Amino acid sequence: MIASSTLDCAQPYSGLSSLSPMFTKIDYPFLIATFVSFLASVSLWFLVNRDYGVFVGLWVPSILALWVGVRVVLLAGTVARMQKG
Repeated sequence: MIASSTLDCAQPYSGLSSLSPMFTKIDYPFLIATFVSFLASVSLWFLVNRDYGVFVGLWVPSILALWVGVRVVLLAGTVARMQKG
């Protein structure tokens, strides 16, 4: 059981802030894919067909959700390693 004194919400957990930068190597492919998907969506919307643009536009939040999932898994692994060591 976790003691209530360890759950101080006023102070953020700073154990990981010194370990990882804002973006890591794994983040850039997701950001690039999101940006390319957005550009393709806008291009399709205006130049080809609006339905195609909407379809490709739906990829943007999907890629971002996948990115968040990958970050959560990596963060959970980092926290687990920190607790063991």
